[in-house]
Amino acid sequence: MRRIRRTEVTVETDEILIISHRVAFTELCAACGQAAGLVPPEQAAALTSIPIDTICSLVETGVVHHLKTGHGVLLVCLKSLLGSARSNG
Repeated sequence: MRRIRRTEVTVETDEILIISHRVAFTELCAACGQAAGLVPPEQAAALTSIPIDTICSLVETGVVHHLKTGHGVLLVCLKSLLGSARSNG
């Protein structure tokens, strides 16, 4: 009679996800008159959990302060974005 030998291996893994948010620029927002974090819309969406299409709509309607760099990069004022999010929800 032949014996069957079984070996059971259990592998446990832990995953750690570190998210670091860095503001692209801290400048004087001309509309706020205060130092504000100015970030691209994609980063603003990641920081605030506001969908990027909503952010773009707010920029287009002038609700959220923004500026374009000399290279044509759109930067969104986080203070005005968060202020509009608080007043709308």
